[in-house]
Amino acid sequence: MKKETDFDFEVETVKQFQDDDPFSRQKLLKDWDQDKVTKARVLVVGAGALGNEVLKNLALIGVGRIFIVDFDKVSKSNLSRTILYRIEDSDKDKAKIAATRTQELCVEPSAKVGYFSTNVVENLGSGFFSKFDIVIGCIDNLEARLAISQGCWLAGIPWVDGSISGHHGNVVIFKPFETFCFKCTMSREDEKSIEERFSCDKRRLRAISEKKIPTIQTLSSIIAGIQVQEAMRLIHKDYSMIGKRISYDGARNQMETTTSNPLKEHNEFHGHGTYIGSYIEKLHQVSVNNTLETFLSATELIGQNFEILFSTRKGHDFILYAHCKVCSNNFDVDLPRFRIFADQYNECPHCGATQPDNVINPDDLVITFEPAPPLNQDNISKKFLEMRLSDIGFAPLDIIEIVHGGKFRFFELSADENILFTN
Repeated sequence: MKKETDFDFEVETVKQFQDDDPFSRQKLLKDWDQDKVTKARVLVVGAGALGNEVLKNLALIGVGRIFIVDFDKVSKSNLSRTILYRIEDSDKDKAKIAATRTQELCVEPSAKVGYFSTNVVENLGSGFFSKFDIVIGCIDNLEARLAISQGCWLAGIPWVDGSISGHHGNVVIFKPFETFCFKCTMSREDEKSIEERFSCDKRRLRAISEKKIPTIQTLSSIIAGIQVQEAMRLIHKDYSMIGKRISYDGARNQMETTTSNPLKEHNEFHGHGTYIGSYIEKLHQVSVNNTLETFLSATELIGQNFEILFSTRKGHDFILYAHCKVCSNNFDVDLPRFRIFADQYNECPHCGATQPDNVINPDDLVITFEPAPPLNQDNISKKFLEMRLSDIGFAPLDIIEIVHGGKFRFFELSADENILFTN
């Protein structure tokens, strides 16, 4: 492993310079391997100001496979901070537009750019991150960062996180098993910020007042440049910067590199589970749009002693019904918790009792929600068998955990790969 003081991409003067090669200048760097760059698969989460600059750099450097995830629409406020969007793109999917324009910028003829217009927190399965070599986070949302961190840790994939605010920016490089994870760096104030997005029973608030982050175009360009530089370091198997925080102060035009110290104890409780080392059975004929019965048929577990565990991601338990404490009656919900907003199912249809406003203590709730237990051959109903996996709460390329014969088995919804990566 190289020392932190080593300068990786030193100029190799003996290399032949060929001006007809679009990558000739970077090939002059001593440790540069363009073949590794061309074969690299890079996931970029977030297509805003940072994401635009990252995508531009990846396209010009010659990365062969680029994939973009963003759930948002282009707004006019994006236009002065992004290179890929135009006035006519307003209200269109950021991910789709960014993919089209990034493809146009690609210098490598074989390069492919794909996209998925979705929410990284709710709709990326556990197996999604394993399809990439590097993940670059370009988001301003702590909850989304947690989702990236967990997905990368499960798959054993390094990721480069970038953040900007005012004249300041940071880049942190994470590598599962060799550094702490993002959750380890979160303060109590960070956790409280995420909790403010939910009611006390973990239902999402429908309207959240998002604080707009002040920034300037030059800062996003600088931080994105550092992110891509560190991604190239990881692609070249140089891990000398993992666990480091690169901070830039634009007001003083100063930069420093420090070790990013975790604020929490590094243990399994903080979400450091992984599928690395586990055998994952790939179901190439099953996608998240298939029914649970189709899934069980593909696993050949129907009629056997099994137990299906719901997704381990926060809020992805399945709510069977709501219970009214006043009249003791139940009423059906049949939704994963993350799809239930805090203003729903707050009135009992039997007695009319209503949920009090602004409840802080869950014990004060009048209406409570009953999650489904793990499904097994004894309690699985026809209703469940006929439900699509997506309706139960699983995501594209999810890995479904099943206890069978006293052992864990893992099944990936691999048919989603063909659907997702055809964009």
